[in-house]
Amino acid sequence: MFVRASFYRVIALIVIAGLLFAPLPTNNLWWREAINSGHTLLFIFLSFIIHSQISVRMRLSNSFVIYLFVLIIGMLLGVAIEVLQSIGQRETSLNDIVRNFFGLMTGLCLIALFKLKKSPYQKFAGVVIVIATTGFLWSGLNPLLRLSWHYIERQNAFPVIVDFDANWSSSFVRYNNARVVKRLASGQQNHHLVQLNSGEYPGISIIEPEPDWSGYRDLHLKIVSMSEYAHYMILRVHDDKHDQDHLDRFNKKLLIKPGLNAFSISLNQIRYGAADRELDLKNIAGLILFSSKLKDPLQIAVVNISLK
Repeated sequence: MFVRASFYRVIALIVIAGLLFAPLPTNNLWWREAINSGHTLLFIFLSFIIHSQISVRMRLSNSFVIYLFVLIIGMLLGVAIEVLQSIGQRETSLNDIVRNFFGLMTGLCLIALFKLKKSPYQKFAGVVIVIATTGFLWSGLNPLLRLSWHYIERQNAFPVIVDFDANWSSSFVRYNNARVVKRLASGQQNHHLVQLNSGEYPGISIIEPEPDWSGYRDLHLKIVSMSEYAHYMILRVHDDKHDQDHLDRFNKKLLIKPGLNAFSISLNQIRYGAADRELDLKNIAGLILFSSKLKDPLQIAVVNISLK
């Protein structure tokens, strides 16, 4: 029995090490978040292992002291893992350490629930522990659950590529040398006012848009410029075969005048936008709107980007 238990424990630890140290898939937000949120689940399991080892080897009778040891050892193990990941192909992340904490606390709450002795306060204590368990588990898995819901909302909103007034867009929008400064009222809608800072290529990236654009004719977008002067921005669209070469994507210079600017771009232009091949309209991988070598900060608001 001891040999079998040790064998299963070694196998489990090998699986954990593989999940923690294997390179993350970089082309999918959901899988990255699933693996990161997996820290919570893995450290629930580790809390049981650490607790069982401490109980057997240290023979402590005070449950609070045991739980404290489990938390300290677990957190130190989490920090050590992050340090080792930085040496390999994975990046260190404070968020991972926080997720480790939520996993350990969830595991300790479960252990406490299993060990709850009969007492006049058993029912009340059980309710408190269940609430605490749910809270810690929700906190650890909330980023993944939130992203999953945003994928569903994005799919339901399609052919809207991004709606800056919708919560789901936050998961798929990145600001490059830019930041949201306030909300700009425009008719019955409020739009994010974005400041593009001076620099090489400040802009807004839409990552992992709905990929299949093949059933539509045009890409529509509206840009509100707060500048008193006309200026240019570049619209870039690339598919999943993009090799990062400037000629291997669709690039279009847009003249942005003061106030509201509306653009309609044929998807045929995008299809034939690369120099040596057709872009795959069924597998669009990203859209970027940016300025080139901006000398002074510029404020714009981008209204929904959509297909028609």
